[in-house]
Amino acid sequence: MEFPATDEASILKHNVPKNEGGTMKRRLACVLLLGLLFGSIPSALLATEVKKDNASVKQAITVFFKNKDLDSNLKYDLSVAENLQTYLTAKSDTHQLINMHDDISKKNYAITVTILEATSTKAGYLYKASVERTFNYTSAPDMESGIGDVVDVLVDSNTNKIIDMYCYFDYFDEQVRGADIDISEKPLGDVSKLASKIQSVSASVDSASWSALESNAEIEEGQEPPTRGALTYGNIVSYANNNCKSSSPPSGGQSVPYYDFSKMAGAYDCTILFLIRF
Repeated sequence: MEFPATDEASILKHNVPKNEGGTMKRRLACVLLLGLLFGSIPSALLATEVKKDNASVKQAITVFFKNKDLDSNLKYDLSVAENLQTYLTAKSDTHQLINMHDDISKKNYAITVTILEATSTKAGYLYKASVERTFNYTSAPDMESGIGDVVDVLVDSNTNKIIDMYCYFDYFDEQVRGADIDISEKPLGDVSKLASKIQSVSASVDSASWSALESNAEIEEGQEPPTRGALTYGNIVSYANNNCKSSSPPSGGQSVPYYDFSKMAGAYDCTILFLIRF
């Protein structure tokens, strides 16, 4: 006499119809076929895990910021597309003009790149990274300074080439490409088509308009201060000295309102007199 199966695998085998596996395969094939025809394959079926720890992305970011901040001329490796290298070089060269004009060279420089997010998009793998730097200005060697940026990097999923890099609130990117863009939707493309904009931004940086604050004249209350594209350490000090007695010194613009820190309980009167976003 043959006894009925008692183990779980055998029970499932005897209770699942023989053609169930084939039915599921046919259903999946139909879903994929419909997706190809109508361009709407469910994202769950195409989801690709992207590892955050991408050494090439971190290296490319490090090279760019060292070139930008330290007036270096480091070379990008082969993981960075030539088209992007051209754009990043033009960008760092423009920032170097600011460094030279405003005498804001740095020493004791350290950089930390942390990848915050890594996602798969139609355009490729999109990485969002924080870039923190600490340093001392050579003009103020005893004062430790630092700055941070958020950067998006796009990697071609087929070639693994880095094809785009965009820095939020960077005046060069904003002037040439637009503010707060999504590079997975609007990747860099042919950089030669941006040549005129790049030349215009570089020319404006190197123009006579940079002397707008050279007089360091006292600004009367209610009068808007002149604007410029970058900060000069000496001008900030002179501006503060000339306006320290004003009851409501003007800010750098409507987007940076004046705030009197002396109104905070227990705080020193360390009112920021001069703020310009660039």
